This record gives sequence, structure tokens and C-alpha cells, in this order.
Amino acid sequence: MIWVLAVVVVGLIAVLAELLLSYQKRAHDLRSKQDPLRRRIRAHAQAMEEAVGGIQRTAADQMEYLNEQLQLHSERSEQLRTGLTQLERSVFGEGYDPNAPVEKEEDDELIQDRDPSSGKVDEPEESPEDLLREARDFHRVEVEGPRTSFQRDLDVVRRTLSLLETKIRRGTPANNKKK
Repeated sequence: MIWVLAVVVVGLIAVLAELLLSYQKRAHDLRSKQDPLRRRIRAHAQAMEEAVGGIQRTAADQMEYLNEQLQLHSERSEQLRTGLTQLERSVFGEGYDPNAPVEKEEDDELIQDRDPSSGKVDEPEESPEDLLREARDFHRVEVEGPRTSFQRDLDVVRRTLSLLETKIRRGTPANNKKK
């Protein structure tokens, strides 16, 4: 009975030794494969940092350009706005309100003033109020529109840059831990 127990114990020790050697070999294989993988991960991390740096430089250049365009459009818009108000003052006087409702002339008075012998239909002349409203609409659509578009673009670029910077900061401690 002792012989059987001794054979079983020796067999278990042999199996444990075999497992230990097998696990050591696997651990060595994993360690030898980890170094190239870590190098590749570091290379990818550096490439990503360089790419993000390029994106940041490009975004900074675009922000500078958008700021210049925004400034330019703001100055032009202000010049046009002052020109419109001066034009309104010169045409209508100091008390003119561009948002006041337009008074329509009575059609009956116009018909009575016409010469009945003329068969031509007069083309409606645009009043100065209509012309100024058109100028204000043009100013709002053609000048203020691109300016607000530049402002939105600038805000989008700023938000994107802040997100990239946040992600880089979060990724940097993880890269330092791996080294």
C-alpha cells in the first residue's frame, strides 16, 4: 500500500514539474513577444501624437484665418450698417423708423389722377422705404450670414481642439504607465 502511495506521489510531483516547466516556457514566449508589441504600440502612439499635433497646427491656422475673416466681415458689416443709417437719415430725416409699418397709398386717388387717354400701365416704382428694406435684407443675408457662419465654424474648431487635447491628456498617462 505504501508503494502505491509513493508511486502516486511521485507521479503527481512529475506532473506538477511538467506543468511548471510548461508554464515557464509559455511565460518566456509571451515575454519575448511582448517587447515587439510594446515597441509597435509606442510607435503607433508617437504617430498618433504627431498626427494630432499636425491637426492642432492646421486647426490653429484655420482658427487664425477664421478670426481674420470674422474681423473683416465684422468691419464691413459695421461700415454697411453705418452707411445704411446715414442713407436713411439723409432720405427720411432723423425720426425715421425702418421697422415702422408702411403706409400704402390709396389706389382710388392714383386712378383719379391718371390721364384717362393713356392706355399704358405704369410699372410700380419702388419707394425709398422698399429700397432701404431691400438693402437691409441684403445686408442681413449677404454680410451677416457669412459672418455668423465663420463664428459657428470657429466655435466648432475650438470645441474639436479641446476634445482632442482632452483625449491626448487622458491617453498620455496610460502611455507613461506602459513604459
